[in-house]
Amino acid sequence: MKFSEKLQKLRKEHKLSQEQLADQLDVSRQAVSKWESGQTYPEMDKLLSLCKIFQCSLDDLTNDDIKEISKHEKNQSTISNGIQEVLDVLSRSVVLFESLSFKKKMKTILELIILILILCCFQIPVDYVHYLGEEIFLSFGKTIGNILCPIWNFVLYISYLIFIFICFYYLYKKLFLERLENRKEEENEDISLEEKKEPIVIEHSTEKEKISNTKIKKEVRQSELKEEISISSIVLKKLISLVALFVKFFLLCFIIPFLFFFVLLIVFSIIDIYLILFEHVYFFGILPIIISGIIISYLIIRILFNIIVDRKNQVASIFRIFMISLIMLGIGAGVSVLEFSMVDFESEVPFDIQDRYTIKTVEEEFSMNDNLHFSIHGNHGKVTYVEDENKKDIVLFQIEHYEEFQNVFFVLHENQDLRVIQNNYFNTSNSSMRELVLDSLRNKKFYDYSVFQTMNITIITSSENIEKIKASNERVLQEERENLENSYEKEIFEYQELINQKEEEIDNLNIKISDQEYEIENYKEQIKQYKKDLENYKEEIKNQIQGIINE
Repeated sequence: MKFSEKLQKLRKEHKLSQEQLADQLDVSRQAVSKWESGQTYPEMDKLLSLCKIFQCSLDDLTNDDIKEISKHEKNQSTISNGIQEVLDVLSRSVVLFESLSFKKKMKTILELIILILILCCFQIPVDYVHYLGEEIFLSFGKTIGNILCPIWNFVLYISYLIFIFICFYYLYKKLFLERLENRKEEENEDISLEEKKEPIVIEHSTEKEKISNTKIKKEVRQSELKEEISISSIVLKKLISLVALFVKFFLLCFIIPFLFFFVLLIVFSIIDIYLILFEHVYFFGILPIIISGIIISYLIIRILFNIIVDRKNQVASIFRIFMISLIMLGIGAGVSVLEFSMVDFESEVPFDIQDRYTIKTVEEEFSMNDNLHFSIHGNHGKVTYVEDENKKDIVLFQIEHYEEFQNVFFVLHENQDLRVIQNNYFNTSNSSMRELVLDSLRNKKFYDYSVFQTMNITIITSSENIEKIKASNERVLQEERENLENSYEKEIFEYQELINQKEEEIDNLNIKISDQEYEIENYKEQIKQYKKDLENYKEEIKNQIQGIINE
């Protein structure tokens, strides 16, 4: 590769325009343009300066082959470099935008709006993935779904925003900024060639003086700009270091939810592998989704950690792994949709499952009393009254329930308040609920298991006692409603009394204010009268003094 081509390539790699490189070398832009076009060759001191600017050796710059200069540093991604690059792109954009004509400005703005609208279309697949993820998490249960869904939404939309920003930044830089800068340089080169072909002939000395004055002013302005840039670069470096420190602290806090999500997904993967290998529960689509989530979480943690400690990120390998995880996520999601479409949801539990567990009947007799009433504390189904005229003095309560899942007992208070209390529990020695869930997963059927935590109540006594018990229950409920209404009415009355009290205090304060305003008006009238008397007294004294003087 020729020196002219190498110079142009190195200049563009370091994001310098011909004018910026010329300012650093203290030469004209036309000189740099001639070097890159192969018309002239720089002197040795300029070659050494170019080596310092491009951080390469003289041999690398003048030989036919370009070596990979500072490849390790190029791959290294730090926060300071990232911020510096973004600021550089912004400054280049501002300078370039100011130099464009109005027509080109409007065209560029229109193209950027179209690009943003195209990128916003990615919201559609993201919303679909968001909905699919919530459906999968909620299938594990409402409790687990309520925990995982916010984490899933947070990770998904943060990743979406990062992806949109990277895509917009890359496309803007490649399709707009560098393209417009190349066009600008080509226009400048064309102008320089035209100037070379058509030399300017100056006829008058005044025109020469004007041109020389213009050159002097331009050189003075360039020196002032260099001083301003050197001062602003120091301030900018300090500002970048502070911003980098703040960003690192923010990223350190940002890693925490990803770590939690990473550990949680590992636990889920272990559970899923255990279910497949030892319990013969075959839902193969969930495992790839979990593994892809682990990989993506690991990549995010790794990228953020490398940014915090200023380590290099192997962009190519990270991108390959990320794409593999996305493919795995898509495959797992498709298989999961197919598997869950084959699952049957039953509103009741079949009898073959109910027969596996024991229905226990708890019986207890209580002496009949006119004030006897009962209340149920727990999940209950039917309450059945059975007439038995032989039981005139007693009341028999029968409770049917599944003993593997609940326990029932009675408590009779002194006021004849009989409370039927239910404790739901799972017998861990028999693993009742675990077997139910695993059996349903194996058969790809989900049932309404609330029947196992429901008790049916039967009350056996005479018809007269049944009426008394119903009346007592109704009376107690009515008393509770009345007590509740009375308590509400009492609170309302107290608040109304408080309001009346405050209104009365306000009226008293208004009366005091009106009295004070009346006193103020009286004081104002008295002050006016005092001022008038004072003026009369002054006039009288003045007349007396004048009379004494006249005498």
